[in-house]
Amino acid sequence: MNKLCFPILHALFQRKLKFEGLYSHPFTRTEFVCSAYGKIGPFKGEERPEIIGKLKNERGVTVVEVPHQTKRQKGVDFTVFIRMMTLAKSLIQPHEIVLFASDTDYVPAIRLLAEQGTHVVIVGFKTGKSSLNEGLVNESYLSLDLGELLEAMEKESDNNPVEQTA
Repeated sequence: MNKLCFPILHALFQRKLKFEGLYSHPFTRTEFVCSAYGKIGPFKGEERPEIIGKLKNERGVTVVEVPHQTKRQKGVDFTVFIRMMTLAKSLIQPHEIVLFASDTDYVPAIRLLAEQGTHVVIVGFKTGKSSLNEGLVNESYLSLDLGELLEAMEKESDNNPVEQTA
């Protein structure tokens, strides 16, 4: 968890995209949208506030915690969908949107973004309860295993320390 660093993560994304033969522009910002409650992927309990705090202190990262009143509400999904559509329609259109998700509710949004020329890279864990969904993988421009990225990020930060905020 202490090794989490978005400059390194962004560099790993770029390297993976290049390896896959895909050109990518530098990441200009990161928006992290999650529910105000519950777990974030495999992170729960005491790890959850730790990862949220770490993300909030990363330069260029905006954290949006969406409150929800019932389990049936789709506030986070809707918020993410609106942000993706807004970014895709902005004057400075992103070429890629990186979505950390395992929810098939995003499949129609990914299709719509692809039709509009915005590629969606799906990131998630390839194993476990929060594993990448086949529908998301099939619709995405590229899918990446977050477990592998975190391991690579830890190795990278050990080899090339990047100034990190506390």
